[in-house]
Order: sequence, then structure tokens, then C-alpha cells
Amino acid sequence: LYLAIWMYVALLGVQLFLMIVSKVTEDVFTAEVVGTVGFAVVTLAFYFPCRERFTVREPVAFPRYWYLLVVLAAVPIGLGVHAYVRGVSSLFGLHAPLGFEDELAHGWIWASVLIVVMPPLVEELAFRGVMFGALRHSLTVSETLIVTSFAFGLLHLSIPSLLTHIPLGFYFGWLRHRSGSLWPAVLAHACHNAFVLALVTV
Repeated sequence: LYLAIWMYVALLGVQLFLMIVSKVTEDVFTAEVVGTVGFAVVTLAFYFPCRERFTVREPVAFPRYWYLLVVLAAVPIGLGVHAYVRGVSSLFGLHAPLGFEDELAHGWIWASVLIVVMPPLVEELAFRGVMFGALRHSLTVSETLIVTSFAFGLLHLSIPSLLTHIPLGFYFGWLRHRSGSLWPAVLAHACHNAFVLALVTV
């Protein structure tokens, strides 16, 4: 439990530091790259020394065709998130947090790496790997899903995005629990990000 807390504090520190740096320097792209590397380093630093502790035997009831359902589910979920973000942005005159302008300005390859590839791998290892595994030794499945979902939403440091990221975190956590593996959650996360990226560039 303490391991999960310390990892979360470290990730939150990385996020806060980079948010401040990006505001001061106005170099969002560099902050995004450094932040992604920082998240990966912190997560791996907590994962590798104690990886046996994060192995939780979950009931596996995840047929292979569910992977197709995960891919298909990205469409309605992505549309819902996109509509919500645009609605909040228009209603309150806020800058949409899913704009991806800085990543896209450096080309599709950078945008794909920083949005579709790295966040699903790093964030799923952190939240549905390290944190989920650590908390499951002390909490029930429901409690673990709730805690990791709120932690996932809060780490994005955006009040409007809480209404999208907490349910997303719960969905990814449920996939990890039902499958006994990180890969369905990684796939769902990647498909969601890819679909939203495609939507904002249309």
C-alpha cells in the first residue's frame, strides 16, 4: 500500500513540475517529451525491484474475441469524450485539453508516439500494473478499481477531465481485472487515444 502511495506521489511531482515548466517556458512539446520519459522512469523504478508483489491472480474470463470488442468500444467512448470536451470548452470558453496541437505541430510520428503509444504503455503499467497490484493485496476488487480510477483522473490535473478520466480509469481497471493481464487495458487505452487523435484532426 505504501509503495503505491509513494509511486503516486512521485508521479504527481513529475506532473506538477512539468506543468509549471510548460507554463513558464511555453514549450509544451518539450515538457510532454520530458514528462513521458519521467513517468516511464518513475514507474519502472517502482516496478522492477518489487514486480513479484504486483502479480495478482485474478479470475480469467476474457475470450479472445473480446479484444475485438475492446477495439470497437473505442468508437462510442471516444465520441462521448470528444463531445464532452468540446461541449465544456464551448460552454466555459476553456482551451480543450485534448487539442494535441503541440504534438501534431511536430508531425504525425511524434504525435503517435506521445499520444497513442507511450501513455497507454506507461500509464497502464503504473495504474493497472503497479498500483492495482499493490492495492489488491489490501483492498477488494471494487475498492481497488475506485482508488486507481480516481488516482488516474486526478493525476491529469484538470477538473473538467475528471468526468472522463475517472470512468476511463475504471474501464481500464475492469479490463485488467477480468483478463488478468495488462494488455487489454493497454489496447483499450491506445485505441481510445488514437480515435480521439483522429477526431481532433478531422
